[in-house]
Amino acid sequence: MSEDLQQERNRLANRLREQLWRYYPQMLDFGGDPAAAWRIALWRLAPTPADAARLRALPRHCCRGKSGHSQGSW
Repeated sequence: MSEDLQQERNRLANRLREQLWRYYPQMLDFGGDPAAAWRIALWRLAPTPADAARLRALPRHCCRGKSGHSQGSW
C-alpha cells in the first residue's frame, strides 16, 4: 500500500508540475518538488504571477522547514 501511495503522489506531483509549466512557470524556477509544503505555502501567498509581482519579501515561515533550513534555492 505504501508503494501505491508513493506512486499516486508522484503522479499528482507530475500533474501539478505540468499545470504550473503551462500557467505559472515562474513557480517552477525554484526547482525541487512542486508539491513540497513550502511551495504550497508560497502558492497560497501568491496564487498568480500578478500576485507574486506584488510581494515585496517572502515571510520566513513560508520557505523554512521544521529544521529552520531553507527548502529551496532563493
